[in-house]
Amino acid sequence: MTFLNPTLLFGMFAAAVPVIIHLLNLRKTERIDFSSLAFLKRIEKSKIRRIKLKQLILLALRVLIILALAAAFARPTIKQSLSSNLDSGSASVVLILDNSYSMSLVGKNGSNFSRMKNIATQIINATNQGDEIFLLTTSGKIYGKFENPAQALKFLGLIKLSALRLPFEKLIKKAAALFSKSKKINREIFIVSDFQKNIFEKNASKLSVGKANVFLVKLKIPRTTNMSVENLTLENKILTIGKELNFNARVTNHYSPVSFGNLVSLYLNEEKVSIKNITKITNSVSVRLSTVLKKGGFSRVRMTIEKDGYAYDNTNFICFYAPPQIKVLVISINKKEEEFVKYALKSNRGNVVSFNETTFNGLSSVNLSDYQALFIIGFSNRLNISRIKSFISGGGGIIVMPSPGETLSEFNSLESALGLPKASALVGGKQRNVNAFGKIDFTSPLFYGLFEGKQKSRLESPLIYRYFKIIPNGSIRPIISLEDGSVFLGNVVGGKRKAIVFGVAPTLADGTFPLKNYFAPLINRSLFYLSSSVGKIKTGTPDAGFEINVVKASAPEVTVIRPDGSTDKINLTNFKGRYFHYSNTNLLGVYKALSGGRLIDWSAINPDPSESDFSAASAQSVIKKFNGEKVKILSNLNNIALELSRLRLGIEVRKYFTLLAIFLF
Repeated sequence: MTFLNPTLLFGMFAAAVPVIIHLLNLRKTERIDFSSLAFLKRIEKSKIRRIKLKQLILLALRVLIILALAAAFARPTIKQSLSSNLDSGSASVVLILDNSYSMSLVGKNGSNFSRMKNIATQIINATNQGDEIFLLTTSGKIYGKFENPAQALKFLGLIKLSALRLPFEKLIKKAAALFSKSKKINREIFIVSDFQKNIFEKNASKLSVGKANVFLVKLKIPRTTNMSVENLTLENKILTIGKELNFNARVTNHYSPVSFGNLVSLYLNEEKVSIKNITKITNSVSVRLSTVLKKGGFSRVRMTIEKDGYAYDNTNFICFYAPPQIKVLVISINKKEEEFVKYALKSNRGNVVSFNETTFNGLSSVNLSDYQALFIIGFSNRLNISRIKSFISGGGGIIVMPSPGETLSEFNSLESALGLPKASALVGGKQRNVNAFGKIDFTSPLFYGLFEGKQKSRLESPLIYRYFKIIPNGSIRPIISLEDGSVFLGNVVGGKRKAIVFGVAPTLADGTFPLKNYFAPLINRSLFYLSSSVGKIKTGTPDAGFEINVVKASAPEVTVIRPDGSTDKINLTNFKGRYFHYSNTNLLGVYKALSGGRLIDWSAINPDPSESDFSAASAQSVIKKFNGEKVKILSNLNNIALELSRLRLGIEVRKYFTLLAIFLF
């Protein structure tokens, strides 16, 4: 037991007063015999002893009353296992404050976020002179160190809700790292949170905070209506201006057994373009909305439901890029080889495709960054392979076709240099049909929307006089196969390459393919597919961030435009990789990366589905995660100072000493 006001224990010396009075009463007096009182001599000695005993008991009671009152004023306290020595020195205090979006839920006493700030204010005001204070949010941001409460309270007001959430284990490690730089003997960690499972039950490992005391403040998660939009996707594989765009998402009901009358809206570049009313949702339902792509360029898309009790997961985002005009560079040995390809490119409507042509010799003088795709016909040792590989690594697409008269070794030299699948043989050579179409994958993006209405999907095989036999493997997916199983038209898969490979030259010398009515559509759709960003639509969660392809960066600095319009500057002076990991994704929405004012990459950041789960970890399960550390739950949230005094210094028993004094009196 200790005393919070030990100086008042000097009052116990007053207990000597009754003793002194008692001793003074024991002084011997002069004996005078009085005849009328002679009968008193016959009083039994036992009664005399009884009177003396009562006098001693009365003396003891008086002494104990004074001692009990003195002890009560000295505030006796029983130490607990969690009690620290704050009376003997200042402390280092870390407040871990939950600023995830689940804290925005509103209950009877307001939002948990405002309650968290109120509780944090009480904790800060309960610190002592000389204490150092750190504020650590669950999004990972650290404020501190503060050596006076007023300064800490100022920064407490700056904390906002964030979509970022660090795992519990990392938060504790950050807190321990702050202690490692502190010279204070006493150390305390306060965790104020709703203890949502997605943060506090991900870690299986034990946690350790050394000699620090841990205080938990658990806020109850209010029950509320909640619908979420998840997994927004673009169904189109090829983007064409003037054509329909189809989007699909899943709407989930997280609260009531049945939800009625929910309105789902689709926004394209912040313009509402489509709506749908969902009449009944028991668990989850797939929602499909459509619109028309009116213009090219960068587009932001969001699907949103009506407001409910939890706005965080009401919207899902994606973004894509549809070139206003696809710029293609046709590279060949001579113009005769590209004649039919040029006719096909000129046949597109609305001048969507614009092309230039050059020879292998002239490639070095062309700025490849001006083009979205390259059309390579044939191979020559004069071809600048390194420039083409840089173009591919920067996100550009290529279409490769053999030239008439090209040998097997020449064809494989180009494929090998670009990392494309090689041919096993060169088949044919004379003006006679040597093969025909076999299996055709009509689910390929190249055929998406090619056949109107209920028109049967079929392609009549051309005459094939000469072709390179490319055997399908893991690096190429056949779109049109020949009867011998080899690839006539294939899509290169794996890695970050975007390439289409034909096994037949685009001339009449090798077959009648250029004369077929589907020749031009296949050529143009291949370009649409390669130039479209559909294949590189990127979405992620706030905690994961996203990769920025910096190959096309024209300056040592990249500017990231965040969803709220603010910007981040990334210095690439000493960066040597191709992909920069961007992690400052605390806002939901679309992020764009620019270099020299030019858009080079983009991504959409969406809510983590686990944040829609309002189940909470129990305080006891959190306590068990600490490796035998001293952990206590703060329960008196209306008077944190009193609760902390009790837990830090022990349990006061003053009232018991007061009651004892009254009883003795």
